[in-house]
Amino acid sequence: MPEGGWQSGRIGISCDGVCVDERVLKAQIRHEMEHAAASRMGGNEGRARVCARRAAGWAVNHLRQSNNDAAKPGNAYEALRWLQDQTMIEESVRRAAQRLTTRLTPEHKMPYSEDPLQDAEWVIKHIFNEDWRMFPLD
Repeated sequence: MPEGGWQSGRIGISCDGVCVDERVLKAQIRHEMEHAAASRMGGNEGRARVCARRAAGWAVNHLRQSNNDAAKPGNAYEALRWLQDQTMIEESVRRAAQRLTTRLTPEHKMPYSEDPLQDAEWVIKHIFNEDWRMFPLD
């Protein structure tokens, strides 16, 4: 871990782990979060949660790469599981990551009351120190 904690850098990671410019990554995250919101509006809460988790996972992989983490970037679930173990990260952010990786109950309900889209927003904002709505459109 870098001295002084985690820092967000100028590079990013696309969904397949290829390095991309941070602006491009932010546009991907914004698009995915907008897709999450649209899915919710359309009544598809499962799709909304998946999109939110994916966007947060991309942000976490960006954090890992910008801090020279030697591990190969994983999928969103793996990235969020990794974030949960990082003691330098604020506890509330680690808990948000944990909720985003928690499985639904057998009744297909979430075992907590927090909103998964807000959890993803919290993770993204912590990493970039910026609201995803302010990210570029392209």
